[in-house]
Amino acid sequence: MDAKSLLLRTALRHVISEPNIEAGFERFQTIAPRSVEYQAFCDAIAACVREGLIREPIRLPEGALQCHWHLELTPAGVEAARPIVMDGPQDRPRAGPGRSSTSLSSSQKQDVDSRDEPGHDG
Repeated sequence: MDAKSLLLRTALRHVISEPNIEAGFERFQTIAPRSVEYQAFCDAIAACVREGLIREPIRLPEGALQCHWHLELTPAGVEAARPIVMDGPQDRPRAGPGRSSTSLSSSQKQDVDSRDEPGHDG
């Protein structure tokens, strides 16, 4: 699976909201079923923004003192991601050296757990 498909698939299943792109990439690496190089991740982000599949990732939320980095699909991105999810295996986040699939912070657990709530269409 290429980086763009992996990005879309991951964004459909998970919420990523971090202080900057580097932290967003680290979070992505933690939850994606396969790892990608940082440059491939950046290229996939740029391609998805150009194609209107994800919203602008750098935002200044109302009342915030600094920008945050978000990975959020547009409606077109959701439509593009659904066939990828349906065709791909139901991978779980991988655990690697120094990583445990249970070593998520409480906010990360909340992000992942909220996907299982009734009425959540992500």
